[in-house]
Amino acid sequence: MNKFRAALGSKSKSQTPTTPLTEQFEQNLQVSGSTPQVSPSENFDTMRSLSVTNPFEPSEQSVSATSQSASLSNTPAPLSLSSKATSNSEYQSSIPISTDKGNTIPANIGSGDDSDLVIQRLQAWKHIVKIFSGFLTAFAESAMSQTKSIMKVEQTMRLNAVDSQFFLPSSSGGIIDLFEGVIAENKALASRNAAISKIFTDELVPNLQALRKEIKTQVKTYSSNVAVAVSPANKYQKQIEDESAKLSRAVDNMYKQIFKVDPWLCKQAIEQIILKKVGADNVYYNTIQSEVAKIGNFDLTLSERFAKIVIAYTTHLGEKLLPSDINTLSFLDSVKKMSPSLEWNAFLLKYDSALKEPCGKSEHVKAEDVEYAHKNSKYVQVIKTDQIEREKGLIKSFTRANIVITHCGFLHSFSKNDPEMIGDPDITLVLTKATVETGLNNTFTVKIPSGYSGKGTHSFRCLTQSAVAEWVAAIQSRIENLAFTIA
Repeated sequence: MNKFRAALGSKSKSQTPTTPLTEQFEQNLQVSGSTPQVSPSENFDTMRSLSVTNPFEPSEQSVSATSQSASLSNTPAPLSLSSKATSNSEYQSSIPISTDKGNTIPANIGSGDDSDLVIQRLQAWKHIVKIFSGFLTAFAESAMSQTKSIMKVEQTMRLNAVDSQFFLPSSSGGIIDLFEGVIAENKALASRNAAISKIFTDELVPNLQALRKEIKTQVKTYSSNVAVAVSPANKYQKQIEDESAKLSRAVDNMYKQIFKVDPWLCKQAIEQIILKKVGADNVYYNTIQSEVAKIGNFDLTLSERFAKIVIAYTTHLGEKLLPSDINTLSFLDSVKKMSPSLEWNAFLLKYDSALKEPCGKSEHVKAEDVEYAHKNSKYVQVIKTDQIEREKGLIKSFTRANIVITHCGFLHSFSKNDPEMIGDPDITLVLTKATVETGLNNTFTVKIPSGYSGKGTHSFRCLTQSAVAEWVAAIQSRIENLAFTIA
C-alpha cells in the first residue's frame, strides 16, 4: 500500500508544471475567464426570456443492483487468515462510518456495493457537485429576477415633455444629463446581473453536470471491475463452505460408526479449492489496488476541475458584483493555492488499514496459512502412504498405484500419475471389518466383507518383505483400534 501511495505521489509530482499553482489554474481554466460585454442599450426583453433550470434530477440514484451482487460483505467466510476462526464481521475488516441520520454503519473497501468506501467517496463527490450546481442555479435565477426588477424600476425614471422643456436638452451638462446618467447606471447594473445569470447557466452549471456524469460513470466502472474480480473468489468460497459441511458431517458419522465418507477425502478437496481461492483472492487484491489507484487519479482531476469552476465563479462575481472586495480576492487566492492531491491523500491516510486489507483480504496469502474446521484434527490424518503395486484389471496384473491408509480406517488407491492424490480414488476400502493376510512374493491381500465399500479381495505387492510387514501392520492397526480411536 505504501508503494501504491508513493507511486501515486510521484506520478502527481511528475505531472506538476514548473509554473506556480496559481498560474497553472489560470492557464488551464476550462470555463470562460472572460466576461460577455452587454451594452446598456441591449434589448432586455431577450434577457427576460431566459429560463434557468437545475439540470440535475431531484433524487440521487443508488448503486445498481449489479454492483450489489459483487458484495463480499454478505458472504459467510469459514476461512481464517489467523490460527483462530474469525467472525464474518472481522473477516470483512469493516469500518464504522456516520450516516446522515447520526448513526453508524459498517463500511469497507473492495465490496463494490453501497458499503464500499470508494463508492461512498464518489457519491459524496456527486452530492457536493449537485449542491454547488443547485446554488449556482438559484443564484442565476436570483440575478435574472433582479435584472427584471431593475428594469421595471427604470420605468419610474421617465420625464415627460412638459417638465423637460424647462431644462437644458440632453448632453448639455444639465439636469437632464444627471437624470439620464442614473438611468444608464441602472441599465449597467441590470446588465451585470444578466451577464452573471447567463454565465452561470450556460457555462458553470453544465460543467458541473459533466463532472457529475463522469462520477456516475466511474462508480459503474469500479463496481463492474470489482464484480469481475469478486465472482471467482465467491464461487470458490461457496465450494469451500460446501466441502467444509461435508467434512463436518463425515466426522460426525465417524462417532456414529457410519463409514460412508472419509473425512480425509473432504480435506483433500478443501485444500485443492483453497489453492484456487487463494489465487482468486490474490487477483482480487491486485484488482482492488489497481482500481483504487485509478479512482485516485480521477479524484485528483476532479478536485482540480471543481476548483477551477469555483475560481471561475469567484472571478465573475468579483468582476461583476464585488470589484476590489478584499474577502473575495483573499478567497480566490486561497482556492488557487489549494493542492488537488490534498483531499485524496487525506482519504488514503484515514482508511489506510482498509486499503491494505480490502474486505479482509491480505496481500500474498498462502494456502497453508488458511484455517478451516478439523484442519489438523486426527480425523483427517494419514496413517501410511506410499506407491506400491495393486492387482487390477480383467487379466489381474499388478500395476503401480498411490496407496493411502487414513486415520478413520479407509484405504484409497489412486493412479500412479496422481502422486498428490487430489483426484478421485480408483477404489476405496473400508477396513473396519476387513481381514489382511500376507502372501508369496512380497504380496498381501485385503478382504472386505459384503455391505462395506470395496467388498471383495484385493491384492497388493511391495518391493520388500519388510514393506509388506509395515503395510499389514498399518491395516491391522485400523482394524483392531478403529472403534476405540474414533470413540
